[in-house]
Amino acid sequence: MCFFFEQIQIPAQPLKSAVERTFKEPFESESLADNRYADTRRVQKIGSVPNVKDLNILKVMNKRLENTKKKEIAKLQVKENIRIQRVERDGKTMLVWPRDLKIFKCKLDQLPIPTISQKIGAPGDLSTSNLITWRSYKDVFSLADGLSSPIIWEIQGCDGRWYKTVWKKEDVRQDVLVEQMFDVTNNMLEKRALRTYNVVPLDTECGIIEFCGGSVSLKELLCGTNREGGLHKEMCSDEPSATQASRMMKEVQSDTSEMRRRVFVEVCQQYSPVFRHFFYRQFPTAHIWRQKIDTYRESLATWSVVCYIVGLGDRHASNILFDQKECTFVHIDLGMILEYSKRSLPVPEQVPFRITRDVLDPLLIEGIENGRLAEDCTKIMEKLEQNNKVILGVASAILRETMSNFREAEQSSGRPSYISEMAIGRLRDKLRGTDDGVTAQSSNLQIRRLLRDATSSDNLSRMFFGWMPFL
Repeated sequence: MCFFFEQIQIPAQPLKSAVERTFKEPFESESLADNRYADTRRVQKIGSVPNVKDLNILKVMNKRLENTKKKEIAKLQVKENIRIQRVERDGKTMLVWPRDLKIFKCKLDQLPIPTISQKIGAPGDLSTSNLITWRSYKDVFSLADGLSSPIIWEIQGCDGRWYKTVWKKEDVRQDVLVEQMFDVTNNMLEKRALRTYNVVPLDTECGIIEFCGGSVSLKELLCGTNREGGLHKEMCSDEPSATQASRMMKEVQSDTSEMRRRVFVEVCQQYSPVFRHFFYRQFPTAHIWRQKIDTYRESLATWSVVCYIVGLGDRHASNILFDQKECTFVHIDLGMILEYSKRSLPVPEQVPFRITRDVLDPLLIEGIENGRLAEDCTKIMEKLEQNNKVILGVASAILRETMSNFREAEQSSGRPSYISEMAIGRLRDKLRGTDDGVTAQSSNLQIRRLLRDATSSDNLSRMFFGWMPFL
């Protein structure tokens, strides 16, 4: 539980109108929150002693006030902001926090870190002794990739560890629901095959996300954040950069399918996959290398099948993280669920999941369609098909939430919308094996068809150039 840490005494009667507004307006404006705080400070001088009911109401008000101060960070305009200075730290360009932000005027030492899993106390125990609270924080922050340019900020907990948090200026409430779906999927698979993370919505426009420690985006690992470096630069310095390869695809983005395919094949001939060298370098002994490759293949198979079943799109190289120690994947930015990306993106995605050349590079020795990757994918698909009712139920719950990208009920008739019905029908077909025709396919045939579609030059050449299908 989070509340503002001031000893405030307040009489019962003046709270009534403020409390009514608190519950009627779940997300107050900053000015309203500041006025409430000023009112309570003035009332403190009166010396009235509140009862237990008033204290509970006050905690709700203070929690709303804290959310307002956190939202100030998530919604901070960074670009062209003269209050924010740029400095060099450890060879990286960092941004300095403006000291006039309201959150820095709070007593943060008793505030629990919002993005980590905390221990729940016994009923009636409102102490924070078992919670990991703020001890310190970095005076600088950085920006992540993406259209919204999320803020990455490191906070030190009272346990001495540093925690990275992502403050995003987008509606992240749907991400919470999708993460819950992944948790349900992990229970079906009877293991934590899908790594999940905590998401804390602050309102309909912003939220805080747990940073997946030890992970790096595929883009940063393979070609660098600027598309000019990374592993590809180290291993194939004489080849064109990812920037040049993307530019070649961009030039023919609006040309015929045949021209786009021809250019894509040409790019692939000039740009070599290099991901296998990461495993050679990090795990030089054959025994450890074999273990990591098995873990990598299992993670790739699980995420590929799950992403296809739930229709998770927008899988460009910045939205897929790679844990360099465990050799597993983490998928982030989960707004394009249930094939929403095929209806909303300017260039619709043509592949069922991302299994591009670099992603397959560590496994090429085993084969694709007839290798162990196809076997692992088939096993995952069979387990999901056995639990199809659970998946359909969770998907229906997501569609009924007003925060999702879908609208379950039409305003006029109250009946399910056409888009929602199509999304559920498409999901049901995938779980039945009828997603490619009337006749149901076995899981084995279905997976091999999907692998062919995911690696097809025709399909990859029609992807958006920023997706970097050659990577």
